[in-house]
Parts: sequence; structure tokens; C-alpha cells
Amino acid sequence: MVHAGYFKCAPETRPGSARMFDLDQTVTLKIFGELLSLSISPARAGQLACAAYKIFADQQNVREVVVCRNAWGEWGVEHQTPFAQMNIPKMVRLVFNIAEMREHISDLIESEQASGNCDE
Repeated sequence: MVHAGYFKCAPETRPGSARMFDLDQTVTLKIFGELLSLSISPARAGQLACAAYKIFADQQNVREVVVCRNAWGEWGVEHQTPFAQMNIPKMVRLVFNIAEMREHISDLIESEQASGNCDE
């Protein structure tokens, strides 16, 4: 899906080279996968995941991002704040705990590196 262009915020690469994701890009890829698992189209899942990335990339103070669909079926992404919860009623709200996802992915990376299964 990344190579097919559905995940436009993926890091750049050259033919024959590995694509290297930093922590926040990996979190975004996880969000993309979660959206795909909910049968959201790859193109829309990519747009939503990349919109979320713009909100939290390199922003340690952003703890949660919400992907939501309103009563008209329109999807959007917002930074989780008390004010955001008072806007137009949402039919579907997916809350992604960015802080927790960062911690979990960091732990997995450390575990892989400690076991020697991952080259640096």
C-alpha cells in the first residue's frame, strides 16, 4: 500500500533502498493499518493517517488524535481537546492515544534490537 502511493507521508526512498521510518512515521503507519482493518479505503485511510501525522509529528505535547466521521459520512482528523468534543456530533470517533503508541513501538524496537534481530 505504501509503494502503491496510498500512504503519501511515507519517508522518501530510492529504488533498491530500504524505506526508513522514524518513530512518529511508524505510529502513523500503525494508524493507517488500523483504519484499513476497519474497511476504510486505502486512499482515504492514507489521507486520514497523514492528516493525523501533521498534527502530532515531533509534538510531544500531543497525546491523542481523533479520526471521526460525522452524520453526513465525512471523515476528519482533529487534535483531542475538550473543545473538539463539543463540535458537530460525531457518529464515529476513533481515538488514537499517540503517547501510548509511541511508547509501545519504542518498546518493540528496543526488544528487537536487544535480541539481535534488528540491524541498526
